[in-house]
Amino acid sequence: MSKMNVLAILTVAVLAVVFCVLGAVNVGAATTACQPGSTHSCVTIWGYNGTQACNKDCFGWNLCVSKEYCGDHIKNGDETCDGETACVINGYAGTRACKITCKDWKKDSDCVTTQYCGDLKKNGAEQCDGTNGVGAHQTCDASCNLVNVSYCGDGTVNQASEVCDGGSQPCKTADNYSGTQSCLDDCAGYSATCVATEKCGDGIKNGNEACDGTDGISGSQTCGETCQIQTVTGGGGSDQGSGDVTDNGSGTGDSGNSGNVGSGTDTGNTTPSVSAPVVLIIRHGNSNSSSGDWAPGFGPNAQHGRVLGASTERLPLDRIAAAIEIIKQIIAGMSHQVSAL
Repeated sequence: MSKMNVLAILTVAVLAVVFCVLGAVNVGAATTACQPGSTHSCVTIWGYNGTQACNKDCFGWNLCVSKEYCGDHIKNGDETCDGETACVINGYAGTRACKITCKDWKKDSDCVTTQYCGDLKKNGAEQCDGTNGVGAHQTCDASCNLVNVSYCGDGTVNQASEVCDGGSQPCKTADNYSGTQSCLDDCAGYSATCVATEKCGDGIKNGNEACDGTDGISGSQTCGETCQIQTVTGGGGSDQGSGDVTDNGSGTGDSGNSGNVGSGTDTGNTTPSVSAPVVLIIRHGNSNSSSGDWAPGFGPNAQHGRVLGASTERLPLDRIAAAIEIIKQIIAGMSHQVSAL
């Protein structure tokens, strides 16, 4: 090597040390400015944040070193994803991983779950799993769906042992009233007791009733407490006979029903026997007269009095007074005839 070449190399080395110490070095086309031991922030070619240290030989900066990377389960740099994310498959919760390049997620079908039908935990879209979620009169099938089990009390006749399941059936009581019989608790049949829904006193003629209230009666009929018809019968006072009054004996006219006239003859005692107040109406006149007047009549053929009938009707006082006056005149006339004898 010539002395010129050696001198040139030494010159360059000295200058490099000088410029490195001064912080300004130009090696070839690269221009660097750092001091030994210094660092600064940088970004890697993949977009990760990092730091660079100054080359100890003072020939520039070392490579950018980052603590971030694809696979650290943190989305950073130019990553689209990193690690796993939540997903749902067939109603079950799971996770889906990012591709190894951290540029895209795996497919939805790659969703991984630890939940499933049969893990004895009711999750996802399950109605039940094992005994979890199962109620009374239910079971859980292999697809984790509830299945209702038939039983007495579910309101439906769905077992061979059931005659009925709740409810009732129509029936008739011993009195022929409509009623109902309830289903027994064991669903094996209906109660032997027919509970009537009708009764005597409900105002409707039903069952063996002849009447109820005013339903089923007419005319003078009434309905009794047992819903049987009762007939009201007439009970008027006794009517006295209309026989002629003579002086040869005594007798009492026959009592007749209301409105009928007895045919007996009262020949002595002219006082009728009655059970109700009686007013005697006395008529005087000739026995042959059909019209007769009310004046006293005397003579051998005179009819002194006739009992016309009995009545419970009360007469006005003026008419009673007139009748008493007529009786007085009759008595006076009879006394006169006796004196003449």
